[in-house]
Amino acid sequence: MSKPKYLVGQAFLLVLFFVASQAIAQNEAQTYKQKYPKEEVALKDVSQTYTWLWDKKQKQLIVEERNEEKMLSLQLNQKIKRAIFYDGNSAIISAEHKQNDMKKPAEIAGVCANYESEGIFYSDAMICVYSFNLSMIGNVAEFTYTKRTSDVKYFTSVYFTDGYPVINKKIVFQIPDFVEVELKELNFEGFKIQKSKSRNEREKMTIYEYTMTDLMPSGEGNIKGGSHVYPHILTLTKSYTQDGSKTTLISNTDELYRWYSSLTKDVAGNTSELKPLVDKLVAGKTSDAEKVKAIYYWVQDNIRYIAFEDGLAGFRPAKADLVYKNKYGDCKGMANLVKNMLKVAGYDARLTWIGTSRIAYDYSIPSLAVDNHMICTLLLGGKQYFLDPTERYCPLDDYAERIQGRPVMIENGDKYILSNVPTLKQERNLVETEQNFQVEGEKLIGNSQAIYNGEKKGNLLYYVHHTEKTSRQDLLNAVAGKDKNMTIKKLETLNLDDRDKPLIVKSELELANQVSIFDNETYVDLDWNKEFADYKMEKDRHFDYVLSSKILNKTKVKLKVPQGYKVKYVPNTLNINNPNFTIKVNFEQKNGEIFYTKEISIPEGIIKKQDFEAWNKAIDDLKKLYNDRVILEKTK
Repeated sequence: MSKPKYLVGQAFLLVLFFVASQAIAQNEAQTYKQKYPKEEVALKDVSQTYTWLWDKKQKQLIVEERNEEKMLSLQLNQKIKRAIFYDGNSAIISAEHKQNDMKKPAEIAGVCANYESEGIFYSDAMICVYSFNLSMIGNVAEFTYTKRTSDVKYFTSVYFTDGYPVINKKIVFQIPDFVEVELKELNFEGFKIQKSKSRNEREKMTIYEYTMTDLMPSGEGNIKGGSHVYPHILTLTKSYTQDGSKTTLISNTDELYRWYSSLTKDVAGNTSELKPLVDKLVAGKTSDAEKVKAIYYWVQDNIRYIAFEDGLAGFRPAKADLVYKNKYGDCKGMANLVKNMLKVAGYDARLTWIGTSRIAYDYSIPSLAVDNHMICTLLLGGKQYFLDPTERYCPLDDYAERIQGRPVMIENGDKYILSNVPTLKQERNLVETEQNFQVEGEKLIGNSQAIYNGEKKGNLLYYVHHTEKTSRQDLLNAVAGKDKNMTIKKLETLNLDDRDKPLIVKSELELANQVSIFDNETYVDLDWNKEFADYKMEKDRHFDYVLSSKILNKTKVKLKVPQGYKVKYVPNTLNINNPNFTIKVNFEQKNGEIFYTKEISIPEGIIKKQDFEAWNKAIDDLKKLYNDRVILEKTK
């Protein structure tokens, strides 16, 4: 029996609809593949809704997040992973997916585990990863999940960008009248974001809706921090009212400190257990600086840093005596130990909250998002000394780049002190290299001395002291620049165990591949290091390029002209002066010697986007000079 014509017609229409949908998806995919050639997937029709709710059963204020998204494949045979983060104050309620020939959404199981980032293990931070297979360009997978935050203090921010490009996105905040919430908008400039506000009188709530299109993928490397550049909203939940009673959460800086301070009461532990060690460390020391250094450096050297984020322990320091016994702690525990050891020694030391340079906020914003770190402040002789024991080999009154200039909140009983860590000039990071060479056949023979200060020194000391002794020589050879063209005959290091002095590396070298002989002419390359030769900025980069530190590198090379030769040619000088960087290279002949000097200076440690064109031209000029050679000619 034949099927009714209307059923055949419906089936035919469904096939047409499916084919048309696939064609539209493929055309859309091709469009975005051209726009984002390096990306596997683009997100389309993303909807995120955040609703503040009163949990009657638990009698607490919660935030529920509902996320719906479609992933559009831009490449063939893609296995896409989507991650949801949660912790002791949040939970994933449900997760569903729909892809390929599925008629309706189905639950999807994620692979869940503790979260680890850059070698740091966060015991309370969890991650669930969900996998999707997209075989063809234009394939679409739908992913939906619901997440709930049970303590609104920890619901601090919503970022608009994603690791993938976003075609269309909508973010909705539903705030009932019984809750006081401030939505602080940041980094909207330059992005296609529209905002609307409406009322739902039936539910007695205000609705804020943000729509956006063509969002770039986040994750560009060497930026100052996502909070500095990507559009996002800080969600400041200040209070709520239930049964006629108002409960204040964190509505201003005073209340932020009050909550922080409540978590740092009674964390000294049994400080009498610290006294024998403190007495031993300060014995024979006559000055305050010597005593403070002895305590501070001991903690740096003997307490292993392990990040531990576990509910309130993410903000509450471990007791000082416990950190001492365990010989490990997180930043809060280590700061607490330094504080209490200094107090045992008779000094005024305070716990101090701080956000590292990756965070864009200061303490005018009452949010847990303002800081991510804890240090200790020593008040001595009318001066504040900021002690960060997680920064191994950082001397007293010297500060790592990541905390320089950052605002701090220092404990002060029922009140607090707001201050800033000093910003140090680039001279702190001075690296000076001095080399003396002579030509022997097709080699350069001579010696080199490199003096390291600041950030580079601290990093090198850390790697040297955390390398097995059997491999330490290989590391030091690498520091000296050893490669297949270099033979190190002798290597000496000074001040490996004294963080208060510069690190000095001396070596006696033979350099192959730096001298070429053609008939009566000898070509000599005086710069085998060639700093920044490949540091050009990509044209499609969106943000400033942030280096790991401020840069001040100075190099001096002296070449003795061999007997029977004269100098036929030396390369031109290079003198580039930009407000944000300078590159100076000079050659000079004097008394039978050639002097090569080079200085590279980046005072802020940032190559600004506005300077990319000038910077790339400077690097081209520098590389051209690097490829030039001194020419020596035999005399008749």
